[in-house]
Amino acid sequence: MVPVNCKKRHQTLTLNTETKEMFKQTTFDFESLLEESAKIHGHLCPGQVLGVRMSMFGLSKIGIAEPKGKDRKNIIVFVEMDRCATDAVQSVTGCSLGHRTMKFMDYGKMAATFLNLKMGKAVRVIAREDSREKAKE
Repeated sequence: MVPVNCKKRHQTLTLNTETKEMFKQTTFDFESLLEESAKIHGHLCPGQVLGVRMSMFGLSKIGIAEPKGKDRKNIIVFVEMDRCATDAVQSVTGCSLGHRTMKFMDYGKMAATFLNLKMGKAVRVIAREDSREKAKE
């Protein structure tokens, strides 16, 4: 769920092959983020790949460049899955349930909503059904 004041700016986006170019334009380094995420999670799996990609995309769409640095107080993430990808989202964004910057919404979807509190921007990123198989490649 996104706070009421952000509903007009809320977008639903689906990760697909067309977003690969956007990943190349971000300041995030996919390989190092994936390595850090796998270390925190305990192993590398398709959920880690999806979570890192979803986070990179979501953060770039809401204008967050340094989620663990200067932007750390400006972000909240609503995760809709209680799987491996959630650990990756936590690793990339620095958000956690304990810090009250990550909210778990049990909708059973492979989705996360990234909210920039300072700018009032939010984006919901949903992984397509075939993305898990593609992440294995």
